[in-house]
Amino acid sequence: MRGWIARAVARRGQRGSTLIEILVATTLMAIVMVPISMAVVLGWRTVFGIQQQLASSADAQLLGATFPADVQSAGATGVNPTDAVNVNTCAASVAAGETPLIMFVWDEDLGVSNQSVARYLATGSGTDSKIIRRFCKGNDPAEDQVVAHNFGSAGTTPAQDYTLGSNGKTTPQCDATSCFFQINGVYHFRLDVDRRVPGAAPGAFVPDAPTNVHAIGGNNRATVYWTDPADNGAPISGYYVEQTPGGIKTGPYSTTGTNGVQINGLANGQSYTFRVLAANVLGPGAYSSPSGAVTPGP
Repeated sequence: MRGWIARAVARRGQRGSTLIEILVATTLMAIVMVPISMAVVLGWRTVFGIQQQLASSADAQLLGATFPADVQSAGATGVNPTDAVNVNTCAASVAAGETPLIMFVWDEDLGVSNQSVARYLATGSGTDSKIIRRFCKGNDPAEDQVVAHNFGSAGTTPAQDYTLGSNGKTTPQCDATSCFFQINGVYHFRLDVDRRVPGAAPGAFVPDAPTNVHAIGGNNRATVYWTDPADNGAPISGYYVEQTPGGIKTGPYSTTGTNGVQINGLANGQSYTFRVLAANVLGPGAYSSPSGAVTPGP
């Protein structure tokens, strides 16, 4: 075919080209070039798809290297602690569009400084979605590592909408015996990791928040009462009481809401409110709503 086109061009130099010859030559060139250009386009799309698959596979491997280590390093009460020290460690930046997903405190007592803490955050939206593992050790600078990329779809809502497990619970999440992390998007993957937590039934979670919290004032003290919450499959090991003003948290108290807890050292004439949370082997639950105000006095 190339020879025919060359001969047609050579003949044109001798006697000129007829209109038919020009049309035929142009048509033949188009027949040759269209498949070549299509092959280039299809090849680019194929390479792009392979790159997405490889990136997703790399994310799964990276998350598989970090998440199980954090789960296994956290003790019974090391998941999402709410004590004053840990709750702000490795914190998410709301101004930067970060959403906290889960936090692991490595095998050290809660409320102690200089701990190793790993917090997983979601940021971005659509194809810019990312999961970040933020690791903090004591007062050292935080170390950020992106462990999942681009798992959303173009024009979609923020990244945390793409971390939903098959049971409808936002992930990552832990129960008494295991933790799971599921990424949904163009490519899906899920990790399930056993916890080192004895004595709790499978499917158990932290307790619900106490309700009906109220207090009675006394001389430099107040007695706080509440209605005990559901333990969600693991017996309640203690209660914590937070007073405002001051934000002082005391506990754990091995009692029931009916018996109440006496909080001492309060200032007479100062108005106080109180919140209560319950904890079990899986960690602390959510705080109750604040009590009504009470003013200690003689």
